[in-house]
Amino acid sequence: MGVEGVKNPLTSVRLVGSGPILGLVLAACHPSPDGEHPDTGPDSDSPTEGHVDVLVVGGGPAGVMATVQAHASGARVLLLERQPVLGGIVAATGGSMTFAGTSTQAAAGVEDSPGALLEDWTEATGGDPRDPWVRQFAERSVPEVFTWYTERGTTFSLVLGEDDPLGGVPRLHLPSGGGQSLMDTLVGALSSDRVLLEHEVTGLLTGPGGVVQGVRAVRADGTTVELGAASVVLATGGFMRDLELVYGNRPALEGLDLTFACARHADGRGHRWLLEMGATWDNPTAVGLYLHGTPDPRPTGEGEDLRVKPTHLGIQVDGTGRRFRDESKENDLEAAEDALATGHPPFWLVVDAAVADEMIFQDPLVEAHETLTVDAGMIAAHGHLVEAATLSDLASAMGVDPTFLTASVDGFNAWARGESSDAWRTDPLPPDPIDEPPYRAVHLVPSLAKAFTGIDVDTSGRVLTASGEPIPGVYAAGELTGMAGGSLVGHLGFNGSFSAVLLSGLVAGRTAAEEALAR
Repeated sequence: MGVEGVKNPLTSVRLVGSGPILGLVLAACHPSPDGEHPDTGPDSDSPTEGHVDVLVVGGGPAGVMATVQAHASGARVLLLERQPVLGGIVAATGGSMTFAGTSTQAAAGVEDSPGALLEDWTEATGGDPRDPWVRQFAERSVPEVFTWYTERGTTFSLVLGEDDPLGGVPRLHLPSGGGQSLMDTLVGALSSDRVLLEHEVTGLLTGPGGVVQGVRAVRADGTTVELGAASVVLATGGFMRDLELVYGNRPALEGLDLTFACARHADGRGHRWLLEMGATWDNPTAVGLYLHGTPDPRPTGEGEDLRVKPTHLGIQVDGTGRRFRDESKENDLEAAEDALATGHPPFWLVVDAAVADEMIFQDPLVEAHETLTVDAGMIAAHGHLVEAATLSDLASAMGVDPTFLTASVDGFNAWARGESSDAWRTDPLPPDPIDEPPYRAVHLVPSLAKAFTGIDVDTSGRVLTASGEPIPGVYAAGELTGMAGGSLVGHLGFNGSFSAVLLSGLVAGRTAAEEALAR
């Protein structure tokens, strides 16, 4: 029996109804009058004494998929989530996933295959197609993830475009209903698996030989419980809000203006537990920075990123006023790296009045189908947006050299009018020139968005030490592992990484269950 209803408050999935999951959640978060809690094993009377085959920590897509797969493998499973809801940041996204060789592609007349994806992988992501996780992702994501969803009624649409960010053919698949439907389907598959919400795991329990044997957690009422398990799967998300870990992997970022465009709970707690046990990083420099937003001026948004749209209709310049990239490219991670390579912050998006009238500033952490925008006047009041009647005055307001800014705009305009080629843009259809005053410049700040680096795991989801040996009893999945095996991508990252996240959860949950039962 599945969850009877699903509601989405802001960015997550909340369990609603009277099914078995809800009953367990309510019992766990609100103790009964006699103080009893739900059993976590056949021989236990409370979570403190409980023992299951598999404990999963983290209720995002990787953790829920791991729970589903561990249960399907015959294990007794308990999922712990510190928030009062499941889903993480998924509902704030379109839930896009990358696949190669699907029925959706075939129906659109697109010929593709895992082999073709591997051929395009290096150019598209900077990753190595020989890497075992890359090969596993290419070969297993369709039969394991795409098929799992379509068998449960999910339909996908293909994102068609001439400049697909993942190679020569369209590979981005959007699930009907976006990220919300992605989680709805997962939660619906939880069946009678055990879920404890508002249980914040604070550390791992180990036994002789460093074998992970459970977790310690704090409930919403402040009491501490210890839960035992034969296998523990960590799916605790990213680390981008732990600047110590960020700077440890990318020392050059220290001292730069950065904002956050990642989940508010991306605090690196799982990384720290595993690193203390001897785990190691894979692809450590792949800290996913995006350049597509400006600092949020709201009191509640200090340090956060606001997505600026559109960014492709203007030009992007550095602190000297010179252009530094092809603005039509959709890879925002590549844009951030291009910006940092100039060595001349701050960075600006320059447009004219025609584009400024279309411009919005959107909170990236609200639901994908909503548009929570911030007024441009508030952004201007904080110095992150300037306007002027002339390019020379705009340059002064930006603090850049007017000669360089004017030359940048003039070069773009000559190309847009068909009068000359352009050193940067590759658009087949140039946009309009930047020639309608007043002119506007928006301060663009690199944002810490995705962790394409993570804890090193093998292709079965086992956490590895620097010597390549697995740490017994513990497995990892999702953004904790850099989406799926931290070596999956190189310096470019890739869109549609939810398919990798789900595959990593599937693999880790299945392995954890099989090895727990074998023990």
